[in-house]
Amino acid sequence: MIPAMRYQVSTSFIDFKNNQTYSEMVEVEVYPGATTVVILSFFVPSEKERIRNRTFPRINVYQLNGKGLEILPRG
Repeated sequence: MIPAMRYQVSTSFIDFKNNQTYSEMVEVEVYPGATTVVILSFFVPSEKERIRNRTFPRINVYQLNGKGLEILPRG
């Protein structure tokens, strides 16, 4: 259990194809009496996608809140 308040979540990864570092910082709010889940999604496009669509690697951060949300194993 962590206290209900706002937290800064910082994530980063290295793209080994070009040795660049990508990072994302988001603010996550934890509510009292609620289960808070933070989901990190890393997207690294193929070389074709990078050239064709000018798509860059990125980190997506999603936050879920809910009462009685039990999706993580206990213990």
